[in-house]
Amino acid sequence: MAYFSHAYQKIMIGNSLKTTVGSLSDLTAGQLGVVGMDHQTIKITDVTTASYATHPMVYLAQGSFHTVDEVGMHSGYLRPVKSKGINPKYVSKVWVSDAKDAQNNIWHVCSDNCNLECDTTYRLRIDVKGSRVLGALQRNLYFNVDAYTGCCTEDPVDPITVLLQWANGINENPLGKPFVQASVVGLNSLGDFVVSVDTGTITATVSDNEDIVPEVGNVLQVDDDYYVIATVEEQTDDDDVVTGWEITVKEYDWLTGETGSSAATLDDMTEEDLAMYLVPDMDNYEPLTDTTTISKSHSCLVIESAYVDTKFGDCSYSKNDRVDIEPVIIKVSILDETGDPCVVNCFKPTEIQEAHQGAGYGETLLQEYILSKSYEQEFWEDDPRYRETKDQTFNTDVDRTAKYKVLNILHSVPRKSNPSGTFDNDQYLIRILFKSTFDTSDLITWLNAYLTSANSGVQVETTGY
Repeated sequence: MAYFSHAYQKIMIGNSLKTTVGSLSDLTAGQLGVVGMDHQTIKITDVTTASYATHPMVYLAQGSFHTVDEVGMHSGYLRPVKSKGINPKYVSKVWVSDAKDAQNNIWHVCSDNCNLECDTTYRLRIDVKGSRVLGALQRNLYFNVDAYTGCCTEDPVDPITVLLQWANGINENPLGKPFVQASVVGLNSLGDFVVSVDTGTITATVSDNEDIVPEVGNVLQVDDDYYVIATVEEQTDDDDVVTGWEITVKEYDWLTGETGSSAATLDDMTEEDLAMYLVPDMDNYEPLTDTTTISKSHSCLVIESAYVDTKFGDCSYSKNDRVDIEPVIIKVSILDETGDPCVVNCFKPTEIQEAHQGAGYGETLLQEYILSKSYEQEFWEDDPRYRETKDQTFNTDVDRTAKYKVLNILHSVPRKSNPSGTFDNDQYLIRILFKSTFDTSDLITWLNAYLTSANSGVQVETTGY
């Protein structure tokens, strides 16, 4: 008897769709067609062809990737790859597994009105977890990085100096640097800036704060939004006295340094005080020494998980290569001298972005494709010379660098006879790999109409992996 919880899997590649009527011999390499019982491809762009009365059973065919028909004593390699016959009344589920980009773990440690003490060591603990860490070190990883505020002076301590020491400690840790990278971002306050808005541009008057002269690259803070100055045009009166500047701005993410591609529109802004900041050069940073300026500055340590596996080229590729797509997880905490993680100070560790595993990688699907082909008696050869003589095309059938969405069709095929005398069904799962950018709308529309015509009660769903 069949294992009812198990489905025999078959993987096919859909590099293109056959949308016109034709013979199977017309299918090109990687071209997918829906085929009727007359062995002709169906015009799937015409929904009227999606009729159970006209096509009580269909099957899928994919053009062969082989370039020769005979290898050794065996022939038929140029024939299309075909599925079992699909009766829509025996289809139990159809779904599309969309590709998904991976997302790494990001933490921020930001200063909030910091009043740091001199001659003090501030300690940051980094925990790094995940299968990649366990594979490399045989254990999870944690380490501490210290920042010393220096000997006591009358000047207050600029928190950016502490964040820079932490970043250097993380990036130089011999065990941690393959998994975690850190950087410091900041905005140093220049003061308040009064502006008036005219059709999306900003005109600022010089009389409100003569110490501030706006420059390209300075940052304006409007509530919780930030804008970087893109252009500055000086405005003068008839006596050549500077009366203000006309400024255009772009949206700005100060935590990443990313600037918007087009000018920002600020028509809804009324005349008000805005904070203006200078983006400091962190490679040659001069610490702030004024308490008021320090209290108004924004600064954060950005900690990101990052890891790159060793990958081999097609010639040296092995189906047994380890493919690990689990993201690295990090946790950040502030400690005191005794190692207490509950210490309260002005630094606030916050997880900004959770880690998420990607899906639809060609690297993992290639291994599944190799397994599927082995059931068709096309066995993978580790020796590239054997692969050449046997015209094996595994590595070019599936693009290891691409992401794929997968169309899954789960259906049953009844056995017309069974030696045990018990009526039985076998389940089959057809998985069709399409690159994530491929337009499958014609095929999905046709399948939905075909299933509806058979009153199957099944429609194409979209799910995760």
